[in-house]
Amino acid sequence: MGAVPKRPTKVAQPEKPEKPARERLEPTAGAGDPDRAAQYRAVNDAALARLGEWVPLAFPQAHQTAGGATWRVSSASLGRDLEEDISFTAHGIVDWGIADQGDAREGKRTPIDVVHEYGGHPGNPRKPDDVTNAAAWLAERLGSSSGRPT
Repeated sequence: MGAVPKRPTKVAQPEKPEKPARERLEPTAGAGDPDRAAQYRAVNDAALARLGEWVPLAFPQAHQTAGGATWRVSSASLGRDLEEDISFTAHGIVDWGIADQGDAREGKRTPIDVVHEYGGHPGNPRKPDDVTNAAAWLAERLGSSSGRPT
């Protein structure tokens, strides 16, 4: 009788560490100021709950998907040479164009972030020039001149 062939042994693969869940994404500005951080959090939360009140104003080229719960902005309309869109839902905003390009936040953005970075379109004079102005612009669209949404 012949020798029984040996089964190859499996080499144990190291487990990938789980990424810590982020409960909230906050803009980096205001991180040292608890009052400002709370103000930004309130604006971001309200903006995610009320996308239809600001997304089409900040991004005139945005379109809603068939179900109406998602807004999308193409990279081309933002003047970017990327294939994927930015997606806006009540659960969050993801810039799919940079999500897999080594972005530290994997494309995840807050409403304040996207208004500051891309609000309107390239060359739009209404585009906020800093995070504080982006937060104020959003708060105004959501019915507040105090910087907090109503």
